[in-house]
Amino acid sequence: MSRYLVITNRDYRLLLSASSVSNLGDGIAMVALPWLATMLTSDPLLIAAVATAQRLPWLLFALPAGV
Repeated sequence: MSRYLVITNRDYRLLLSASSVSNLGDGIAMVALPWLATMLTSDPLLIAAVATAQRLPWLLFALPAGV
């Protein structure tokens, strides 16, 4: 029954595909920016700072908003 609803509900399919594309883009960005930093510098501290700065807005805004 639930599989039939997923197949026939266009709005749900659009939401699911948009969410999937968004998550894929976020994952690619999480890999691409630190990788770009490795091409610009060889300092591990700066590369770690790029990865940390990428996650900092989520840490500062999403966690307190959920609480």
